[in-house]
Amino acid sequence: MIVSRIVGTAPGYGSTDDACDRIIQVFPASSPVNNTWQNGISLSVAEHRLSLNRQTAGIKHLNRLDQVLAARGLSQDADRLMLDQNDSVIETVAANVFIYVGGHWLTPALDCAGVNGVVREWVLAKYPQIRCGAVTLVDIENAEAIFLTNSIKGVWPVNSFEGRVKSLHHSEPLNFIRQIQKQFLQELGLNT
Repeated sequence: MIVSRIVGTAPGYGSTDDACDRIIQVFPASSPVNNTWQNGISLSVAEHRLSLNRQTAGIKHLNRLDQVLAARGLSQDADRLMLDQNDSVIETVAANVFIYVGGHWLTPALDCAGVNGVVREWVLAKYPQIRCGAVTLVDIENAEAIFLTNSIKGVWPVNSFEGRVKSLHHSEPLNFIRQIQKQFLQELGLNT
């Protein structure tokens, strides 16, 4: 669903009342399961930094210029970490980030930047043991496991960060990721 202000008389500004246009698109659910779902994707760091704005932090809006700039040249089986102006990890170009570090699952707080995605909200509601807080590049480098969430692509593991392999062998953190993937498919009513 897209909600936008109705065009007003002044260029670039909407009307002063609460009127808005609503665009609703509905598509059938399709399975996000593919090669990256099982084998993971590679992750690197975007050179472009996210803008800080407390008023729009957490909201998905149509101004995605930061992500467009950061996504230039990305392949289908890769994503880039987006840092804010203070070098804190916030999200990726197209997903929210979860890491297993120091024996705990953690996802970046979205106080000043980032999108609080619907799958991120779902994961946090289902798994309250996952903490929200500050995440640094050192945390990402030291993470035993990383997974990403996106409403179109679902839940998928990260197999490497900046060219360094992240193990996708049988482990407790990977089992947790597979559990989330299975539950996500069940929530969508798709076969697992």
